[in-house]
Amino acid sequence: MGLLAVAACGGASVEGGATVVDSAGVQVVTSMAPAWAQGTRWRMDTVPDVEVGDAASANSTLLVAVTGARLLGDGRYVVTLDDEKRIQWFDENGREAGRAGRDGEGPGEFRSLTLAGMLGDSLLIWDGRLDRATVIAPEGAVGRIFRLAGRTATTGSGYGFALAGVFDDGSLLLAGRSGVTTGDRSGARRDTIPLVHASGEGVPEEVIAAPPGHEQVAVATDRFVTSLERPFGARTVVAVDGGTLLVSVGDLDEVRRYDTTGRLLAIYRLDRARRIIPTTEIERAGRRLGEQIAQLPAELATGITRAMVDAGLPSAYPTFDRILVDTTGAIWLREDVGAERGEAEDRRWVVLDREGHWLGYVTTPRRFAVYQVTRDRVIGIQRDPYDVELLRVHRLRR
Repeated sequence: MGLLAVAACGGASVEGGATVVDSAGVQVVTSMAPAWAQGTRWRMDTVPDVEVGDAASANSTLLVAVTGARLLGDGRYVVTLDDEKRIQWFDENGREAGRAGRDGEGPGEFRSLTLAGMLGDSLLIWDGRLDRATVIAPEGAVGRIFRLAGRTATTGSGYGFALAGVFDDGSLLLAGRSGVTTGDRSGARRDTIPLVHASGEGVPEEVIAAPPGHEQVAVATDRFVTSLERPFGARTVVAVDGGTLLVSVGDLDEVRRYDTTGRLLAIYRLDRARRIIPTTEIERAGRRLGEQIAQLPAELATGITRAMVDAGLPSAYPTFDRILVDTTGAIWLREDVGAERGEAEDRRWVVLDREGHWLGYVTTPRRFAVYQVTRDRVIGIQRDPYDVELLRVHRLRR
């Protein structure tokens, strides 16, 4: 009913298996089925072109607690490692080509580190424990260090920000943090999270969007308050795409595109049935949670049990738990299958073209965390049965 009304006002067209509607300047693309025909889908080679971290190979550098990996413009690969607070570079064949960083609070030192994005050919490293960003030049030297501005009236972030991405002009995406405090009530909650456009120095400017954050369960007693992830809870995922922001909130099969002023530009929807969680899987999740809670002190265990029972469990899987944009502009959305299945099986990604049309699916190996997709490569970290982390680069066939 709503879609028909929009179509009547703004006009609609059909492109392949998708309906495109223009409503007050917002393009709504609704895909009914994948566009790829049988035999034309993209696929990832099973044998990697490059591998680093296998003790049996020549490239046996130990990688522990990887938080980022990507191919650089000069052909090298870079990996950020939270365990040793290190940044490490490898050449195109996987041989070590340099390293920087160490534990500490001085210039070039970190208490935690993730690769937030690129500023030209330099790395932008985010230290969440120090609330500090560091620009690292290609040869490993520290360029500049800056902190993010705190809470302001325009952003409404009660717990400060985390650096979440870099726009193509060097300005930044900041994501507001959430938390629980004394006086909060137990039960399911989903706090609004401001997504803010900031200057290249981390000063907040415009609120781009204020979507709900990850679904949580607050646990409050007379003596403590904490929050836990809700089993099968929806997750909000974001990705910077050039000068725009993509947002998916986890309980809708759609992605929204905004410009940096907060104007909604487009909505990309999949017209398909929600994926129902089997009763047996819900029961397993409940038993597993019960076993974990039983190991806790009695007061804490009782509080968590009551909060989880009050929150309940969803009947359908959330839509997506990861989003990234490849170098061609295609949008990759990893389907959320819950924590247990997510570790035990291959993962399926929904792929949209840059205009939001549903192309089809790409499958990646189980326990393979994808960090970057180029035109012809998938860069990620594979964990083997012993939890050893391996940098792997797989060929992508389009």
